[in-house]
This record gives sequence, structure tokens and C-alpha cells, in this order.
Amino acid sequence: MPRFMRGAPDPQRAAIRIGSCALTLLAIATPIAFAAEAQRPAPVKSGIEFLSTEGRAMQADDFANPGMLWVTRGQKLWQEPAGKGGKSCASCHADAGSSMRG
Repeated sequence: MPRFMRGAPDPQRAAIRIGSCALTLLAIATPIAFAAEAQRPAPVKSGIEFLSTEGRAMQADDFANPGMLWVTRGQKLWQEPAGKGGKSCASCHADAGSSMRG
């Protein structure tokens, strides 16, 4: 324990420790934040812009895109009754494509 903390009451010691930890974290995080800011493209781009031509084609094709398996599962779950009331999401919101838009 540093000498300046030996006579301090416990709450004061805790405040000194917290303050020194905060300063240490700030000293570490500041250069990292500036480095991240320097790497950010201007203007900010969508992640799809960094995909290869093949990756873009796969995402555009509903049959080749593996994410569409989850879309299909979500469509089925939308129709399935669940919970205590035995209602499905569709029983209140009808077609998700129009009722949940926006």
C-alpha cells in the first residue's frame, strides 16, 4: 500500500483506488479510440460493400443464401400458436410483411 494511503479511512482509500484505476483505463483507452476513429471510412459504408462479387451474388440468391433458412423458420413461427392464450403473432398482426413494416 502506498504511504499516502496508509492513514486514510477506508472510503477515502477506495476513492483513491477507483480514481487511479479510472486514470489508467483512460490512458489505455484513449489511443485505442483514436486509432479506431482513424480507420473508420468516410463516409461510413455498409458491410456488403466489402464482400466479394461471389458473396454478393450468394446473398442476392434466396436459394443459395443460408440466412434465408432462418427467414423461412421465422415465417413458420409467426403462424404457430404459443403461450397461455394459444395465439400466434399472425392472429394480432396478420401479415408481417405489411403490418410490421417500418
